[in-house]
Amino acid sequence: MIRVLLFRPNAAVAGGVVNYYSIVLNKLSDDVRIEEFLVGRRAGLLGSAGLYPIQFILDCLSLVFLLCTRKHDIYHFNPSLNRPSYVRDWVFVFILRVFRKERIIVFFRGWEQAYFENLVSNRWKRKLFLWFLSRASRIIVLASIFQEDLKKLGVAPEKIEITSTTFDGSMLAAVDVKKNNDVVTFLFMSRLIENKGIFELVEAARILKAEGQDFRLKIAGSGPCEGAIRDRVHDSEMADKVHLTGYLRNKEKAQAIVSSDIFILPTSHGEGCPNCILEAMGAGLPVISTRVGGIPDIVKEPQNGILLADVAPEKIARAMREYMDDTKLRTAVSEHNREQSWRLYESNKVAMYLESVYTEVAAQRSIEKRP
Repeated sequence: MIRVLLFRPNAAVAGGVVNYYSIVLNKLSDDVRIEEFLVGRRAGLLGSAGLYPIQFILDCLSLVFLLCTRKHDIYHFNPSLNRPSYVRDWVFVFILRVFRKERIIVFFRGWEQAYFENLVSNRWKRKLFLWFLSRASRIIVLASIFQEDLKKLGVAPEKIEITSTTFDGSMLAAVDVKKNNDVVTFLFMSRLIENKGIFELVEAARILKAEGQDFRLKIAGSGPCEGAIRDRVHDSEMADKVHLTGYLRNKEKAQAIVSSDIFILPTSHGEGCPNCILEAMGAGLPVISTRVGGIPDIVKEPQNGILLADVAPEKIARAMREYMDDTKLRTAVSEHNREQSWRLYESNKVAMYLESVYTEVAAQRSIEKRP
């Protein structure tokens, strides 16, 4: 039995990490026992930004108590490489070090390049970052460019692995929605924040409508920009073309994906490997996205979709138009994406990979005992 202490956000917090583990943990064998340690903001009074430091102190005390009372074989962290997440997990790893706990996995779920450059450009920040990385038995990233950054920093290549996120094949298989082939339907599914390209996408839709193009755009998600997007759609008289669904889960989410024709995510955010892209590919949707983070490792041109050089509305509209005008291309990409995704990224395959990592790390000797 491999006992894993998994550091992860609260399940009530929407996001890729929560989605990943809600799918994968159920697919692990009985040889792995997961205990979850919640990190980050919670609901309630202490979840507010001003009071989060109190929550963090309580989390540190809870971790100390847990280390004193229970035994685990592996400690699995899931930070994004940004200041709040990195600093939080650095402190947790330091606590583990005080208690002489080894066999740590660091799975970087996001990567802000500007923050990485800030860390490595300062002598002391660089030393602290390298110490954090040195405590890990295995470092997992979601993009080859992140792997190269760590190798240039001096991290041993054998410690670094590239993986993907996943999609739940059973969720897609459970719905049977016939598409309206007379109208091409685009789907945006992500958190509604400015650097996901959502405003540029709505403007691209306005351009296509002005040309007389017949299409639909579904925007699925929630976030701080939701109100502004609704206002933009209303003010530009786009309600007949653009529909905001709000945040979708489970069957409603699967129905939105399966009933669409093309997935679009013109993001400039510090992405790892967005779950939503794999879900869309699993349903056979061609992808329009950008060369950010791990996306180019998954989406290859032209077989998987179109990768935008920038997110200017005119460029987005051009890519949308290309798939609207070429049904044969759309069908070929759709078939390829469905086959590739089920073969490589479906949750059963990803769970097997994660369990193999746990098995390998659990079998390693303690760092302290290595010659």
